[in-house]
Amino acid sequence: MVVAWQRVEKFLAGLPPASLVLSGFLVLILGGALVLLLPVMVTPGNHLHPLDALFTATSAICVTGLIVVDTASFFSFWGQLVILILIQIGGLGYMTITTLLAMAVRRRIEYRDRLALRDSFSLDLPGGVVRFVIAVLKYTFFVEGVGALILFFNFLRYFPARQALFGAIFHSISAFCNAGFSVFSTTWRNSSSIRWSIAP
Repeated sequence: MVVAWQRVEKFLAGLPPASLVLSGFLVLILGGALVLLLPVMVTPGNHLHPLDALFTATSAICVTGLIVVDTASFFSFWGQLVILILIQIGGLGYMTITTLLAMAVRRRIEYRDRLALRDSFSLDLPGGVVRFVIAVLKYTFFVEGVGALILFFNFLRYFPARQALFGAIFHSISAFCNAGFSVFSTTWRNSSSIRWSIAP
């Protein structure tokens, strides 16, 4: 296992920064599709076709909002959580998430990684790119947190606290990343059971 991982690292080290970013997205899409194929990811009685799993993972990572099955009724909580994680990774960018994880385990950000980050954000120079990524992460989580808080108190009028919290987090991240995924089957405007309103 260690030898196999060393070979993967050696292969990745030889890739140019742009190819590294592309390879990362491909791995995440394929990995996300494989995870979505697990039986626990869908509600009882449903079966996800491999092509639909690949499409859903691609749509989530690329934040297109295109769906082939209803996210709210077809996927279980775990499936929706995986989709949410893929949306967040896609919205922030693969290299941003990689940098966050590297900082979490106190790993040094190599120059090659800084070049990949520079290419991801279309920056001129690799200098200061890590500080830029940290600023992006802070801004993103702050805005998503505020959005989730506002949505939570609105959703709390219609759903139990746990469902309201997950719905608020999901929709805040989905909206910020411009993903278009929803964990509600009906539209907010046409729902007969829910009346969305900003006013109390």
